[in-house]
Amino acid sequence: MIRWWLLYALGALVAVAATAWIGARTLRAEQAAADARAQAAHGERVRLALWRLEARLAPLVAREAAWPPAAFSPFIADEGGVVPSAGEFCSSRVLLPSPLLAGPGEGVYLHIHWPADGAPRSPEAPAAPWRNLAIKQGVDPVDIATAEARLAEFAQRFQRDRLVAALRPALAPRALP
Repeated sequence: MIRWWLLYALGALVAVAATAWIGARTLRAEQAAADARAQAAHGERVRLALWRLEARLAPLVAREAAWPPAAFSPFIADEGGVVPSAGEFCSSRVLLPSPLLAGPGEGVYLHIHWPADGAPRSPEAPAAPWRNLAIKQGVDPVDIATAEARLAEFAQRFQRDRLVAALRPALAPRALP
């Protein structure tokens, strides 16, 4: 009779151990599945947010990418200008205000041109010889002062060498997968 109880107890112990092991494995699998679902849901929310951000910024990026390099100077020299001279018209070089001189526009903090050999510049903050001409063209001196302050803040925060080093990996050509 004791053998029977011993076999029964041993069998029950094996059954309980097996059930506990299966239960633990099931709980781990359920937790992993829940984690995967949560991660997938988070990834979907991030994907949707990035899609919305891209859709919202695409017109701004397209508009800003369309500016010709000459627009980043306060004034653009137009070689095809015609001016009257002694009753006749002759060709002349005419300085036209840059479209960016009027201000950065909606969604843009400041337009920056950063030549490789110098400090950052902005058409909204013309240097001394162009500043008076810009004011004569109707640009508000307060807007110029604001742009100058923003340009100074930018120049203080960012160093060209560090930005180029940070962007170099992103701009390097990559092999296709």
